[in-house]
Amino acid sequence: MFDAAGMKLVMIGNGTLEQAAKFQAVLPYYGEMYLDHGSTTYKAFGFKKAGFKTILKWIGNVKAMSKITKLMPGHDLKGSSGQQGGVVVIGPGAVLPSFTWNEHDHPVDVFCTPQEVMATIQAGWY
Repeated sequence: MFDAAGMKLVMIGNGTLEQAAKFQAVLPYYGEMYLDHGSTTYKAFGFKKAGFKTILKWIGNVKAMSKITKLMPGHDLKGSSGQQGGVVVIGPGAVLPSFTWNEHDHPVDVFCTPQEVMATIQAGWY
């Protein structure tokens, strides 16, 4: 679907090469991956670092945090552990994002679904 729309999936993280390798070992993702140690990309898209309220939300939802930990075995908190991310869709020739899903705006255990991203592409919002 991405190829047909002239788009590609790119992942950006703020951790280490070792963390990226662990990520690829757990998830079947072989596309482009970039490391952004200064979180410049995160800042440009308005992705926030976890503040006190967010940390309390995480602590208060032990079940969700356990689920996340199980999904990413071997995860450590190197890099900027409080940096929250999201999903951004930018189409060919687009200057501004057509779709932005910000982790900060959702409960701890809610993630952007592939269906949300695909709906943006199918609607031609890029």
